[in-house]
Amino acid sequence: MKFEKEPQINIHELSVDEPETKRELPFIAERDITAEEWDQMENITELNRDHPPQFFALAVYLKRLGRKIKINADDINRAIEYMQAIKATQDTLPKEYINLAADLKELGYDPQMPRDATDEIREKLRKTKDLNGYTPCAFVANCVRLGLKLPNHLAAQKETAQDLDKYREKFEHGMLVSYAANAKIAGFEPKLEPQDWEWFDSRIEESRKDKDFDNLAYIFGHLSILCGDKESSKDETPDLPENKNF
Repeated sequence: MKFEKEPQINIHELSVDEPETKRELPFIAERDITAEEWDQMENITELNRDHPPQFFALAVYLKRLGRKIKINADDINRAIEYMQAIKATQDTLPKEYINLAADLKELGYDPQMPRDATDEIREKLRKTKDLNGYTPCAFVANCVRLGLKLPNHLAAQKETAQDLDKYREKFEHGMLVSYAANAKIAGFEPKLEPQDWEWFDSRIEESRKDKDFDNLAYIFGHLSILCGDKESSKDETPDLPENKNF
């Protein structure tokens, strides 16, 4: 089977809403991330190379932040085999399968999803019900990343505001930053409040104190979507050896 790179999706181009004010952006990667944090986030990504879900999620965060991670054909092969294995063990597509497929696509690679998998995703997208653990917003965001045509999701858009309030009430700030970023990718306005940015800052400081660099990559990667940090985004496709067979 031949491996082919697909046209790379620029996730920032999916954002349709500009910031409501002209104030300085609350997050700019090259300004706010320290040299140590860049090094450690890249190191942690390398350490997870044999675990496709974590490796490709971190690679996506770093890509959004403007950093390039070397990805080779063996990495893609591991990811495809991992997807095939988890698909074979469940009756419906698990979140992990769709997340990994969307990460591959965002990085510019073909996730090689079989017809029955894409048909199932399209059916779930049509109904936005029985999403196997997804919120509608997160599911729609992954469908956008996969390049699937979207119907009009008024119900999912309505639930976005409700779910943001739910995460605020539960003080689940990590989920809040992820959900808000997914909302923006999906084309829904996340309507963040000033206190949300304070919470994000506090999560960053907690992660810095704990030396939790994978969580920093998670937060920074989502903030880059919310802030539209296009200055630090470089749309580079990782190099692969040509004519590499799986």
